[in-house]
Amino acid sequence: AKRTQPFGYIIKPFSDDELKSNIEMAYYNHYKVSQLEEGEEWLPVILEGIRDAIITVDNFGNLKSMNAEAESLTEYGEKQAIGLPVNEVFSVSHLEDKKPISNLIRDISTDGEPQELLLISHHGAEIPIECRATLIKDHLGKMKGLILIFYKIK
Repeated sequence: AKRTQPFGYIIKPFSDDELKSNIEMAYYNHYKVSQLEEGEEWLPVILEGIRDAIITVDNFGNLKSMNAEAESLTEYGEKQAIGLPVNEVFSVSHLEDKKPISNLIRDISTDGEPQELLLISHHGAEIPIECRATLIKDHLGKMKGLILIFYKIK
C-alpha cells in the first residue's frame, strides 16, 4: 500500500463507520493534495511575472532559486546558480561607502525596510538596487533562509 501512495486504506473486517470515515479521509486528503498541486503550478508563473528580482537563499548562504529578472541583474543563470554560495553568484555592498556585505544571512537588514545597495554582478557590473530582505522561517519559527527582493534604481 505504501508504494501506491493511497489516500487511505481499510483492513478487513471493518464496520460501516470505519468505511465511512476512511472514505471521508481519502476525499479530504485528495482535496488537499489537489490544492497543493495547483499552487505548485501557479507559483513559477507568478514569480516570473513579477518585475522585481527575487532570490531565495538557504540558511547556509546557498542559492535556492531566482527568477528571470534576478538572472538578468546578476548575469548568472538559475540552473547554474542553484546550490552555489550566493557570494559566488553576485555580491552586494552598501551603496554610499561601497563597504562589502560579506554574509547576507548575518549582515543584511531583515526588518522589512528597503535598503539601497550596490549589486556586483557575476561579470563585475555595478548596479545600484533597492533591496528588501525577509527571513524564511518554518512553522516552529526556526530560520530556514532568506528572500531577497530587489530592483534597479537610478
